[in-house]
Amino acid sequence: MKAYQITHILLLILLLQSCGSPKEVFSKDEEKSFRGFLEIEGFYQGKDLFVQNPYTETNELCAYKILLNGQDVSDSIELHATAFQIDFKKLGLSIGDSVNLKIYHHPDCLPKILNSEVH
Repeated sequence: MKAYQITHILLLILLLQSCGSPKEVFSKDEEKSFRGFLEIEGFYQGKDLFVQNPYTETNELCAYKILLNGQDVSDSIELHATAFQIDFKKLGLSIGDSVNLKIYHHPDCLPKILNSEVH
């Protein structure tokens, strides 16, 4: 596993003090080659999540879809920027609510959590 992936996974573990561990999963997309997603599971602690969204080698933004507890919330988040904020309160969560967040991304990049101290 690449060093930046290991670092990113460790940051995600600290992020929500989750019971489970974050996973990077790759799935076959019928339109293009393999794509992946970061999965974060835990409980909402009252803090927003800030994500750096780098460009791919082909000049596309890395993250392209976000699911929160199984629902697509991509339209509620500014994914067309090099950094975005996930405001869980605006998305209907209350402190202590369970969080299952999937950030879908292209295979040649990895979104980065900017505020890993959130817990």
